[in-house]
Amino acid sequence: MYFIRDNFQVFSATSADGLTWIEDSSFRISTETAPSLDASSVTSCAVLPLADGSYRMLYTAKSSSASYHILSAASTDGLNWIKDPGVRYETGTSSVTLDSLRVTALSSGRWRLYYLERSSSTGVLDIFDLKTATAPNNALAWTAHRVIASSLTAGGIDVSTMTDGSIRLFYSLPSAATDTVHSRLYSAVSANGTTFSAEAHIWLSTDTASGGIGAFAIRRTQGFRYRAYYGFIQTSSFIPGIY
Repeated sequence: MYFIRDNFQVFSATSADGLTWIEDSSFRISTETAPSLDASSVTSCAVLPLADGSYRMLYTAKSSSASYHILSAASTDGLNWIKDPGVRYETGTSSVTLDSLRVTALSSGRWRLYYLERSSSTGVLDIFDLKTATAPNNALAWTAHRVIASSLTAGGIDVSTMTDGSIRLFYSLPSAATDTVHSRLYSAVSANGTTFSAEAHIWLSTDTASGGIGAFAIRRTQGFRYRAYYGFIQTSSFIPGIY
């Protein structure tokens, strides 16, 4: 598991059963190490296993000039990372933020990237466009960035490629238009990765009065079941617990 702490470092942990986790020593990525395009903060990350046995991390970050980028780093063991030069994608303005970056493998051997790009705000919740792009196996050259859903009050997303090759997109939303927290996880399915149909199922629901769902990850387990890991932010606190 890879996770962000204090918005400026990426850490990792390991587990034998998916329930009890032991944190690895030190950090994997830090805003304090060069290059400095991520000097302000890191907002989300995803790790990809490459065909040669190495790993690539993609992460959304804010620079010291307040613009947002998608950056990357490389590792041979998943623990020691070297930041790649250059930028995978950038917004060019501080008013357009990037978050909730997720990646899934395609049957063609390419990767498909999904991320949320902020377009406006309700004054309480941010409004995002859901965007996608694709890249070859080395996951460095991402092309064909496009909007596939707009005007979303989603708090986060995750994706999973199913056994038939279709893609399931999970997303968190408020349970009602007037709510100020994201309290439910929904899903949609796509055969081509760009056109999604919503499923009539609520995967997870929390008590709105108690707090809301933060960042989350959905993982397949044995027996074609799913396990959800999610941050829950209590109404009286800004510090999420992981459930």
